[in-house]
Amino acid sequence: MNGYLHALVLIGAAAAAASALIAGAWKGLRALASFVARGERFFDDWNGTEGRPGVIARLDCSEARLERIEHELFPNSGNSLRDGLDRVEAHLTRLQDARE
Repeated sequence: MNGYLHALVLIGAAAAAASALIAGAWKGLRALASFVARGERFFDDWNGTEGRPGVIARLDCSEARLERIEHELFPNSGNSLRDGLDRVEAHLTRLQDARE
């Protein structure tokens, strides 16, 4: 009977060790799957998807918007916001000088 008990303990220990290995492998595979999913999301963001442009396309769009904003902030063709503001300021200055 002592031999059977010894064998049963060994089988139990082996089963526990195998369970621990399987659980550790499962945890490692889940971490790897999560890492791969994050990498896929990064590359989808970088390259773009059907409904959303990639990083380079968004940067190009941002550069175009900044150029339009800069056009309005500096005196240039006479049609910018800054040119209109300068005209209003000059007109108010002339009105104030005429009043004095």
